[in-house]
Amino acid sequence: MKRFNHAIRIQVVSFVLLGLNCVCNSTGSAQSYKYVCLPGVTLFKDNLTNIKALRFDSIYPQPGEDTVYISYPTIREILPYCDTAGGSLLGRKILKKSNGDFLFFNRTNDTILIKSGAGIGVSWRFIKLSDTSYAEANVSSIIYDSVTGVHDSVKIIVLNAFNLAHNPISSLLNNVQIRLSKTFGLVALPDFYMLPGTTLPVSYSITGNSYYKYGLQPLTSKQIYDYDDGDEFHFSLNRHSPSAYHGWSYNGHLINKVLNVVTKNDSESVYRIETCEYGISRMFDFPNTNDTTRKHSIDTSTFFFRTLDANAYCRLSDEFTLIQQLCAHRTKWYLINESEVNSKVDYYYFYRNSQNHWVLNNSAYVPVVWKEVYATGLGQIYIYTDSPSGGNSSSQVYYNKSYGSWGTPVAANCSALLDITDDNLSATRDETQLRFSPNPGNSSTVIVTEQTYPDGTLRVYDYLGRLVHQGSISSKPYLIERKGLPSGIYYVKLLDNKTGKTLGGKLIFK
Repeated sequence: MKRFNHAIRIQVVSFVLLGLNCVCNSTGSAQSYKYVCLPGVTLFKDNLTNIKALRFDSIYPQPGEDTVYISYPTIREILPYCDTAGGSLLGRKILKKSNGDFLFFNRTNDTILIKSGAGIGVSWRFIKLSDTSYAEANVSSIIYDSVTGVHDSVKIIVLNAFNLAHNPISSLLNNVQIRLSKTFGLVALPDFYMLPGTTLPVSYSITGNSYYKYGLQPLTSKQIYDYDDGDEFHFSLNRHSPSAYHGWSYNGHLINKVLNVVTKNDSESVYRIETCEYGISRMFDFPNTNDTTRKHSIDTSTFFFRTLDANAYCRLSDEFTLIQQLCAHRTKWYLINESEVNSKVDYYYFYRNSQNHWVLNNSAYVPVVWKEVYATGLGQIYIYTDSPSGGNSSSQVYYNKSYGSWGTPVAANCSALLDITDDNLSATRDETQLRFSPNPGNSSTVIVTEQTYPDGTLRVYDYLGRLVHQGSISSKPYLIERKGLPSGIYYVKLLDNKTGKTLGGKLIFK
């Protein structure tokens, strides 16, 4: 089965951005095509799965009714150093002129010109290519086209290269198209900041805007942690440390199952989640020695969306985030289908070197790679870390939700994963013989049975087969008290000492 074969309605998110909704939309008429600086967050996609974003964090009115817009900071791997001066697709700074011209600035600080008021047949110098050449823009046509499902008037701007004598020359920008919508601004364009470039420019098309609430919406933690009763997630685990650090390795599997939704609202979600893990550790110095790990718990997990939305995975694509004075990371977004965005967080730990440049690795520091992937309704589906002292990874290999499942489960359930084979539990694996009320219980529970056991022995085992409680019973009600036992699943064994008959069942304490 394909991993994502469903459509999920995306939660609309609004952003407050320093009054941009007033400034960007109050100038010009509907015929002016001046809506280049849309308020809110605008998302663009390429012809693969990559997502880029546009958001203006500040605006500066200039003399003569001109305006400067500043986008959020990004970090780009432009060798030999990483570039933190440019913004996303349109660069870090945009100058909007009162006559409808827009000036953008590429990575070498050369200007790129879009004349939003130009009519069919009008041409202008778009960008300098070299000291002897330039690219020219021409409005070839105006069409009525669909923009994220909404029909609008769209100008088709075609680029071509010329020398200073205006003779056509060969260029990667020849016949590259830019589309300017009357309502939605630039809806198809190359990455302005990287122009002119040494490879064929990738075209990006608009796919959504948070302010106008159309199309694809930015990823939020509420979407990521949108669980329901019975949701189940399986993971493959790996941890290791090299021999220089008394090397060891650990390989295992983990199951998370949502037992029930406690609370789900706009500010938080609370779930009761059963977690079990099974794995084997090996020491490199002692190759014949293996340690087995079995863990089981039932815990309450709370996700506070306001706090989580400030985390890295909800930052915009390529956004530059300073961790401390000398370290930073960035976020990458990609599309999984036409209605969902996933966030891939690449914690590459960029470092600032002695020349004040940001670089991927620096001999003065230990290089660390850290990647995380989050998905709508699936939580964190991947984490990978690596450094000279060791690393770990966790990959989601299976999920089962109400709309379908994907992958291969690591085990049928927690019982199978933990492989409980203790002979003491052989009678209790039949979970239909004994019933309890309430189940799950809080401080105590009662065995529900029509039989009487005047001489009985009651034993309670935890999920790993360890005896945690033993006592005698003689008359109803047959009460089982929690007595400080942690939350989790327990197996109960009731022995009738007169007949030798044994009954068993499964009990959960919240």
